[in-house]
Amino acid sequence: MRLAILLLAVFTAWCARAADAPELSWYQPQGELVWRAPVTSAEGRPTTPLTVGRWFPSLPQLEFPLIEEGTAPTAAYAGQVLLLDFWASWCDPCVETLPWLQALHESKTARGLEVLTVNMQESDDVARQFAWALNLKMPIARYTPALHDVLQVESLPTMIVVDRRGRVRKRVNGYRKGVEEEIADLVDILLAEDAGERQSIAEIEAGGGTLQVRWSRRVPERVLGLTVVPDEDGGAQAVLAATGWDVFGFDTAGDALMRRLVGPGVDRLRIVGRTAGGFEVFGFRPVGTRLVRVPLDDDAEVVKLEASSNVLDLTAQASRNEMQDSLLLATLKGLERVGLAGETLDRRSDTGPVWQLGAATEADQTLALLDEGKLLWVDRDLVTLREIAVPASSRVLVASRTGFGVSSPAVTAAAVGSFVESGAVQVAVATEGRLVVLDADSGLERFTAQWPKIAALATADLDGDDLDELIVGSGKRVTVLESGSLLDEVPR
Repeated sequence: MRLAILLLAVFTAWCARAADAPELSWYQPQGELVWRAPVTSAEGRPTTPLTVGRWFPSLPQLEFPLIEEGTAPTAAYAGQVLLLDFWASWCDPCVETLPWLQALHESKTARGLEVLTVNMQESDDVARQFAWALNLKMPIARYTPALHDVLQVESLPTMIVVDRRGRVRKRVNGYRKGVEEEIADLVDILLAEDAGERQSIAEIEAGGGTLQVRWSRRVPERVLGLTVVPDEDGGAQAVLAATGWDVFGFDTAGDALMRRLVGPGVDRLRIVGRTAGGFEVFGFRPVGTRLVRVPLDDDAEVVKLEASSNVLDLTAQASRNEMQDSLLLATLKGLERVGLAGETLDRRSDTGPVWQLGAATEADQTLALLDEGKLLWVDRDLVTLREIAVPASSRVLVASRTGFGVSSPAVTAAAVGSFVESGAVQVAVATEGRLVVLDADSGLERFTAQWPKIAALATADLDGDDLDELIVGSGKRVTVLESGSLLDEVPR
């Protein structure tokens, strides 16, 4: 029976995708239709590329204590090429490379090269005498436990090359033949480098300059789902990307935070906030029965739960004290409320398949998109409070405080936010080959780009400027778009 229901659902979705052109219907919070707009564009429009630069990790802000006096903060080298060399007097390869480094420093200083040598676990007197014997003029710092916590230098010599923008372009752990030539060639490239090479990831059809890349990162597998972990102040602390087996985490600036093996079966991610333990993240695969609690802490375990029916979507439900203590599941058999440990608390099977869930403007209500063009408002007890008709092919639901939209399965992802204009609301809609941003009040096009393989969208204010960023999961890439001029090129 379950297999028959599954095949019927898949066939129905396929027929809707094949028959209907992508279109978004937008409604006011109480269900009044505001507009309908296509999310395709006219063929043959001229395009301009949306580009990203190569990504390299940033060197953290560090303080290197000098053996003479004072410190050498990494911030002091902004705008210069910095070469860090970690050495000890007992290291034979270090003895060979230090005079070469001194000569390189003297020949390139005028062009912007700085060399900082760091002595490893020897006294200042030993380092000072050794430098005197080799006639070294470069500044010498001492390696401290605080530096080791960040840099984890284990082999000598270790050399780290940092470009003018503070990004680590090369790290060599231990000596190997020809390393001097490699470092010298790279230094010359970095001294002459400007903005660096860029790569096109999409073709803008309309609204050029409206959205630009803030940062972009690649992951090893195709991105299937996205979510943003909020912080306690209502901002954002991390962007999470699901690839089926793994969940990757990035901080708001794009630096990698974590990689968790959680699969198989984690294609979508949902945040559950304000639980007794803080923020919880649940993952699932549409039409699967497994729910996965994804840990945000290194020491926490992945918890796998089993639903009683095939899950199509899930959201959190709050208790009377506003603590989220249960999950509402949209399944092929209806609605089901389960505890955070997976136990069934309530069930409703008269609705038929529930394709997607969304937050209503009332805190204790949830929108449920049903089969055959029905949209319900349900309360915590799964009681229907209101019902309206929507297009029969609707399988996608996107909701915000100002309204909600529905579309056919031709839309692969949708998200709402104020990422184009502060105070105004925009709706981002993705198909298999296009990203379209529409004004929520009028349905007018604000931005359109030919952008293949988009599987997920999310929005959040990542930098606290009262404008949301639009987060795009396409292929093996997570890209953050922001309004206005490009602030940072962090992509790879």
